[in-house]
Amino acid sequence: MNNYDPPDHWIFEDSRLELSHGPDEVPLTFLARMAHPEVAADADQAMRHVEALNVLPAPDGWGPRAHEFLSGPPPV
Repeated sequence: MNNYDPPDHWIFEDSRLELSHGPDEVPLTFLARMAHPEVAADADQAMRHVEALNVLPAPDGWGPRAHEFLSGPPPV
């Protein structure tokens, strides 16, 4: 083995990120930032992120939604 590759779920177990043991706002903010225009390549990718991320917090009644649009609303 030349490199140490952490398991796919490492991000949820990394104590520096507080995703599994911190306040609720931490993982919710992390999830919301995944769809931010500075992170997502385009609006389609952002919407795919939102659709995929809605599955995670949905059992608790939470889900990401658009707060504002930087360049106007996306096409319908």
